[in-house]
Amino acid sequence: MNVQIDSVKSNNTQAEIKHFKLTIEALRSELENSQADKQQSIQHAVANANDEIAQLKETVTTLREDLENARFDKQESVQHAVAAADAEISQLKKSVITLREDLENAKYDKQESVQHAVLAADEEIYQLKKSVATLRDDLENARFDKQESV
Repeated sequence: MNVQIDSVKSNNTQAEIKHFKLTIEALRSELENSQADKQQSIQHAVANANDEIAQLKETVTTLREDLENARFDKQESVQHAVAAADAEISQLKKSVITLREDLENAKYDKQESVQHAVLAADEEIYQLKKSVATLRDDLENARFDKQESV
């Protein structure tokens, strides 16, 4: 019976060893496939990165050219703007001088108008006071005549 047990154990051990060998082979094959896939992915990523780097270099070159053109255009625009501003400043100074003269003339005319208005108002006030005094006298006389007739 011991021999049978040892024989069964030996068969089981050999089956187990065979199973382990098959498992090792399958794992080794899977590992190799995984490494090959990984290597292929790395190569693909490197190729994509190199393409992207080339595109970025081209973009940088284009952007540098655009920046230089923009700087030139900006300088030209600034020069035109400065010239236009100088012309506008000159015109505005002339306008200020003209407006100051007009303002002085308007002040003089206004002062003259105010003086005439004050004189006219004073004359009207005098006439109104005179009319009020006359009306008071007439009212007093009318009251006096009424009291006498009563």
